[in-house]
Amino acid sequence: MFMISPALIKRSSLLLAMAVSLSSTGLAQEAKSDSKLTLGSPVPSLDLEGVKWVKGEPVKTLDEEGKVYMLECWATWCGPCIVAIPHVNELHQKYGDKGLVVIGMSSLEDDLAKVEKFVENRGDGMSYRVAFSGGRKSEFSKQWLKAAGVKGIPHTFLVKNGTLVLMSHPADVDDALIENLLSGDFDEKAFAARLADKKAREAEVNSKVYPMAQNGQWNELEAYARKELADDPTTQRRWLVIANANMGDWKDLLAVVSQDIKEADLDLMLVQSAFITPDGEGAEAFAKEALKTFSEERIAGLKGGDQRVGPVLARARYLWILGEKDAAKELVDGMAEEISASDDQGARGYSGTVTKLQEKIEAGEFPPVRTVNQR
Repeated sequence: MFMISPALIKRSSLLLAMAVSLSSTGLAQEAKSDSKLTLGSPVPSLDLEGVKWVKGEPVKTLDEEGKVYMLECWATWCGPCIVAIPHVNELHQKYGDKGLVVIGMSSLEDDLAKVEKFVENRGDGMSYRVAFSGGRKSEFSKQWLKAAGVKGIPHTFLVKNGTLVLMSHPADVDDALIENLLSGDFDEKAFAARLADKKAREAEVNSKVYPMAQNGQWNELEAYARKELADDPTTQRRWLVIANANMGDWKDLLAVVSQDIKEADLDLMLVQSAFITPDGEGAEAFAKEALKTFSEERIAGLKGGDQRVGPVLARARYLWILGEKDAAKELVDGMAEEISASDDQGARGYSGTVTKLQEKIEAGEFPPVRTVNQR
């Protein structure tokens, strides 16, 4: 049975639940005792030398009455930052007209053109304001990151009335926090207690599920998810998909993805299922359902870059399962051409996999995508 890689387990876990511990790059750092920018202090302006606005109307000061500003520091090279984007985008879409101003500040990188291309490729998946800080040695880095003692990204500054209210990992910025900040009911101690409970629960769950997944104990993982994670449907679905996909259980996978799930979460589940699950009973029914999401129109509307590769290859496999082999081959060949012509490093990372997948297709098979590199 194909073993899902630890990297995919981590990506799956964080993309859906936005857990904080993906890597040290993503750990938000608290301010040092001698920092110039601390909780409760006035924040600098964003009208700084080197800052270039890539998307949306510029914001110079963070002090408009009734507004809460979420300044999300990220970079195109930062995996945890990219994982956080759908969550940040969802907050913007939900609260943007209620007083939340989200700003994605590209930090700790020097290539403006790369940032512009990345944001263009994201399209509506990154619908909030985005700015380029000016580089690693920019005024923004000095007056915000260094002044606050920040050493890693992603890192979120939350500001209200020109004052720094909270510094956090974006995963910890949830609906309850934003609503409390907007209403003026934010309680720092209550938030800290709630966050501590959340982290403790995450640590407890991860201590159980990661060893099972890494050891290929899929039946045990499924049983644990059904019994112990019933109070957390999002986390439960995430691990049920991983377990059922590795067991080749298309029927149970269909039951999971047929629930009311956020679009970004459903997309990942459908890609995982196509990449992991071997052929078997129930595959056709699942493929028919999956193609309602990964429709021809939806795939055509996806921007370029690595965010497009997974859904395209997933759609191709589902078409193949349903007997539409020429259409599947055409999609894979088209993706190979896109990758060859792309300057997106994330997309180019799939080059070898797609080439081997083309060889498999020429030989008359379309295996789970993540198995094509196995000998």
